[in-house]
Amino acid sequence: EGKQWDWSKPLSKGNYKGPTCAYCHMGNGKHQVADKSMWKFGIKQINPLTSGNEVKRDQWVALCSDCHEANWSRKQLEGLDAERKRAWKKLYSAEAVLKGLRSDKLLYPAAGERPPYPADWLDSIRPRARIGFFEGQASAFYNISPIERDYFEMWYFDNLGAYKGAAHGDQDAVTRGHAAMDRDLAAIKKEAERLRNLAEQEQQTQRQRPDPSKLWLFGDYTEFNKEQN
Repeated sequence: EGKQWDWSKPLSKGNYKGPTCAYCHMGNGKHQVADKSMWKFGIKQINPLTSGNEVKRDQWVALCSDCHEANWSRKQLEGLDAERKRAWKKLYSAEAVLKGLRSDKLLYPAAGERPPYPADWLDSIRPRARIGFFEGQASAFYNISPIERDYFEMWYFDNLGAYKGAAHGDQDAVTRGHAAMDRDLAAIKKEAERLRNLAEQEQQTQRQRPDPSKLWLFGDYTEFNKEQN
């Protein structure tokens, strides 16, 4: 329908068959497009039923009621909450796997064997792998072990895709996002098992794994990042 939109008309209720982005996110000309947002892209687990979020829920219901029944609108928000609960159960399972590897010193390269996190003076003094949103989600950077980066891909891309689908009524996107997260979690568990088996073999043969620090701590790319961060 977009090719037939009349851009000379103001955006108003009943102007088009379906709402545009602006109708839902910029009501009455507001430019704070996230003023009703509760889940913030779904990358942080929240309590959707706080007093502040209840106000936002009522705002959404009022807006959605321009076209839908209020009860239907509330059911959609409840569906979003349920989808987020399901997603975070998977994400926390992956975080638990990574934290177990960290506790057993099986991340490779480990913190201290790789450059500090950008702009983090504490990490340069007391290196520690950060896992999950509340520890800083440092897996967004590339100075990390492969399994940590795998978790970032799961958390930021596939999880975000599932959230976007749930928030916009796109069930296919939800299905694709959760299927991808299931694959991610299975791959993370498989890689964790490989790392544990490798550590067990090294212990049995009394072999030490190679020290990766020289490869990770020195080089043109590393020096460039030190200067830029």
